[in-house]
Amino acid sequence: MPSRLTLGATGKQGLKSARLLVSVIWLGVAISMNMLRVGWTPSGNGDLYVVDHAIAVIDNWGGVPAAFASVITGLLDGWLATWGFFKFRWVSVKWILTLAAMVFAPLFIAPLDRNIQAISQAEGLLALQNPLYQQYRLLYTIFGIGLIAVLIFLSVISTLKPWTRRDRLNARTKAVGPFRVAESEL
Repeated sequence: MPSRLTLGATGKQGLKSARLLVSVIWLGVAISMNMLRVGWTPSGNGDLYVVDHAIAVIDNWGGVPAAFASVITGLLDGWLATWGFFKFRWVSVKWILTLAAMVFAPLFIAPLDRNIQAISQAEGLLALQNPLYQQYRLLYTIFGIGLIAVLIFLSVISTLKPWTRRDRLNARTKAVGPFRVAESEL
């Protein structure tokens, strides 16, 4: 039986760099879209639609490709590196949350975005007084903040790698100042 294909040190570093890059892009796009939605005040009649459309363009050309690239690099990392897909709980949590975000965004956030654009294109600045437009914007902002929180959490667990085998090792050690010492050495 042939041995399993794995990456060498350089391949792992390259894949890790690619995963980091697409994660930063995905998080940056999510933050940028919400900053534009909340922090920009239109002054002219066409301004509202322009910013609403710009947010959609940023998502379509930045967020969607970064999300798919995140899944692809995750698949490669799980298959070609030593993490696997279900070997560690933190990896499983990352998969569940990433796939949930990938399903949630097109089902719930994208329709809101399309409705927001349609209303602002038809009504211009008067859309700001439209209760439906305001409701869509509020939901979009809440969902966007939720997505940002999930992406930050994914970054944190990628860095800390909680729930690994090291936790069992750490349970047998004791903190002495900034160091960890095995209980048998105390």
